[in-house]
Parts: sequence; structure tokens; C-alpha cells
Amino acid sequence: TRAGKVHDKRLLHESEIVQYIPDEVAIEGDLGFHGLEKEFVNVHLPHKKPKGKELTQQQKEENRELSRQRVVCEHAHSGIK
Repeated sequence: TRAGKVHDKRLLHESEIVQYIPDEVAIEGDLGFHGLEKEFVNVHLPHKKPKGKELTQQQKEENRELSRQRVVCEHAHSGIK
């Protein structure tokens, strides 16, 4: 645990744990981790709605599936923080 409010992405960078996760293991995050996919090949984030446009139906479905997979970890993380 960590005192105070610290963003998940900051904790991730400070812990340096990502460097020990093999490339074949997926790291799933939310839009709070935007930009992390540029640093690591195994990061999966939801599609971000383009400014002034809508997501395609396929992007919405992919976001929904990612959300289903992530919710289990999110519940576990809430117990750690």
C-alpha cells in the first residue's frame, strides 16, 4: 500500500515491475495508462473516442471485452490500495 493518492501509472513506473513481465504476457489497463502502449509491446488499452467522432461498433465491442477481462484485476487492486 501507499500513503496518499498516487496514480496507478506512476506507481507502475516507480515499481519498475513492467520490465520483468515477459512480452508474451498481456498487460491490460484503462485509459489512465494512455501512452504506455508506446513504451511496451504487451500493453492492451481500450480504444479512445476520437475527438468529434464516435467509436466503431467493433471498437466498442473490443472495449467491452477488455473491460470484462480487467474487472477481476481491478477488484483485486482495490483491496491492495
